Parts: sequence; C-alpha cells; structure tokens
Amino acid sequence: GTDWLAASTYENIDPRNSIQYLFDGNTNFGIDAPPGETVKVEWPSGTIQGDVRIWTDEAGSPGNLVANGNQSVVPTRGGWTDLGNIDLISIELHCPSAGNRLVAYAIELNGEILVQPGGYGPSGWHLPFDKNGPCVNYSRMREGITWDAI
Repeated sequence: GTDWLAASTYENIDPRNSIQYLFDGNTNFGIDAPPGETVKVEWPSGTIQGDVRIWTDEAGSPGNLVANGNQSVVPTRGGWTDLGNIDLISIELHCPSAGNRLVAYAIELNGEILVQPGGYGPSGWHLPFDKNGPCVNYSRMREGITWDAI
C-alpha cells in the first residue's frame, strides 16, 4: 500500500495532533491548526486521485475547507465532506480562534478510507474480516500462516 505519511507534506498542525491521525482509519482523532493559523497538507499530483471525501467536523465558525488552493467547500459537521472526482494535491483547514476550528479526521478515496500500511496509528487496529475469504491468524499474518475457512 501507499505510504501516506511519506507522501504527505504539511505545516501548522496543532502540536496536540499528529499527521498520523489523518491516516489511522479512525474518525475519533484528527488534525487542525493552532488558533490563528491554517493547516496545509500537500500530496504529489496523482497520489490521491478519484472520488474524494474528507471526514470533517467543526467548532464555531471556522470557514470553509480549501482543496487544491482554490476549491472552497462548506465542511460537513461530523461527517463526510464530498470533494468530487478530483486530483487532490492539497487541503487547508483554518482556525481563526480557539473556539472556531475545522478538523479533518480521515480521507476516503473511491470508497476506501486511506490507512497507513503496517498498522493503524495510535488509535488501534482495523481487521478487515471477509466472511467469504480464508481465515487468517492476524497475530501471525507476517509469517504467512493461513488455514481453510470454516
């Protein structure tokens, strides 16, 4: 899978947060800017291309999410903000003051939440069980140990 952390460049994330929160598969922790600042996250063209949604929430009146430097989008409070079919190269989240902040929690591309490979960040683990697939001992998955479905 894509190393989303290595593909991302960013500035002004509130020090209480981490860029890892954007790619941990969890919508409980996100990224925002310190008061009076704007978070900007960027990716190379073609890295996040297709139907894109971002899980957002807001406090107060922080203003719109800005995609690709010029696409101003009204954020969804506690839900998916649809950016449409785009080549996402940047997002900006403004925090005009302590009580007015916009937070991004996850990015979805073509119906799949983008998750950093090799784990799911500080928030835990996501085990994508497929009832029609083979059983896998997830605790020993790196050793390639599998057995037939029951």
